[in-house]
Amino acid sequence: MSQFVPLKVKSITPQTDQAICIAFDVVPEQQEQFQFQPGQHLTIRHLTEAGEIRRCYSICSYAGKEDISIAVKKIDQGQFSNWANDHLKVGDVLEVMPPQGVFFQKAAKMGGQNYLGVAAGSGITPILSIIKQVLFEQPEAKFTLLYGNRSWKQTMFAEQIMDLKDQFKERFQLINIFSREFNDSELMNGRIDEEKLKQLFDFDVLETSFDHVFACGPDEMMNAVESTLPNYGIAKEKIHTERFHTGQARKRSVEADANRKEEKVNIILDGRELIVSVAPR
Repeated sequence: MSQFVPLKVKSITPQTDQAICIAFDVVPEQQEQFQFQPGQHLTIRHLTEAGEIRRCYSICSYAGKEDISIAVKKIDQGQFSNWANDHLKVGDVLEVMPPQGVFFQKAAKMGGQNYLGVAAGSGITPILSIIKQVLFEQPEAKFTLLYGNRSWKQTMFAEQIMDLKDQFKERFQLINIFSREFNDSELMNGRIDEEKLKQLFDFDVLETSFDHVFACGPDEMMNAVESTLPNYGIAKEKIHTERFHTGQARKRSVEADANRKEEKVNIILDGRELIVSVAPR
């Protein structure tokens, strides 16, 4: 079973006013443990006053060329994300499990030259690592990124993405969709949902000859990708997805609080199923 390893924080780079990129200093004796593939993630263990919490964050760096890095975006009531953004410092040590995940591996084995990434918000993190791998390691490959955000100011890794666009002008296409910052073209406004995907295909903004599609984001977007793309001739086995959820916790009513009883919760962690008693609070 994988064990947690103490890693020192090498750098912290703000991405937006709500998100940071954390790079780790991996010493020589840890290098083998922390070799990674694009699309993999790290699990962080953090102790709070309430006890231990664990959070998974996708690696956003380019294997072998950049320090292993993750991005942490603040979410409502996020215990670790808010603490990291507000209090984490360079030189601090975090407990980190070695890389896990197979988001890119199946596509890598199948091969391909034309890729599409679909991301919203912090869903860019595993996609960015894959983009770098493809553009730097496959000289003939092309990559299209469909990226949804509230605005350019709230776009994570905007500078890195623009640098890639400048470096790979003929092979990297960026399509921004903003929900709260209006473009001249109505087509580029809104959210990445089923209707938006249909419009982008119907107006030939997106082609249908992608060898692989990688998507990471909230459920509505992911459902739209999985249901819409096959209708345009992109086979389901070519669509690779990774989901996350950042919805706000729903506030309980007074009546619900009064009627709550101790409950049993099943937790699957590191391949082990734990049954935990949770008392009402």
